[in-house]
Amino acid sequence: MLRDGKEAACQSAVARVVSYCLLAREDPPTSDTGDYCRARAKLSEAALRELTREVAEEMEANAQKDWLWKGMHAKLIDGFTFTMPDTPRNQSQYPQQKAQKPGVGQSIARAVAILSLATAAMMAVAVGPDAGKETGETALLRTILKSLSDNDVAVLDRYDCSFLMISLMFA
Repeated sequence: MLRDGKEAACQSAVARVVSYCLLAREDPPTSDTGDYCRARAKLSEAALRELTREVAEEMEANAQKDWLWKGMHAKLIDGFTFTMPDTPRNQSQYPQQKAQKPGVGQSIARAVAILSLATAAMMAVAVGPDAGKETGETALLRTILKSLSDNDVAVLDRYDCSFLMISLMFA
C-alpha cells in the first residue's frame, strides 16, 4: 500500500522480511508468499493507521536523549495536498478542482501531519477533501491535536501558529 508500484509484489515484501531475519540472525519465515498476500488483502485502512501510530509511538518512546531538543520531543506540523487517480471512488470523497474537466484531472486531497523530529516517524495524520466547509488545514489539525503530549514542542509554519497557541491555552 505504501509503495509507488516498485517492489510492491508479495514476493518482494517477503524477500525483505527474509533478508532482515537473516541479518538479525533469526530464523526466517517461509518464502512462500501465499499467507502474506492473503493477510495483506485483509488489512484495513484503519488497521494500517493504528499499526503506524503504535510503531511511531514506540519509536518516539525509545528515542535516544541526544535526539531530543532540550529534553523535549519536537513535533513538526504541516499541511500539504496530494493527487490520486480520478476514479469514481476517489471522486466521491476527494473531488478534483472545479477548473478541471471531469475525467481529465486528478482527485485532490488535503492532509495535515505531525512528524517526530527525533525519529522522522509520522505520529498522526488527518486527510480530507481539498475544498469545502471545514476542510482547511486548521480543521484537520483540530482532529489530531490530541496526539500531542505535555512534553512536546510543536514546530509549525506561520499559517498554524496563532491557531495552535489559542487552542493550547484553552485546552
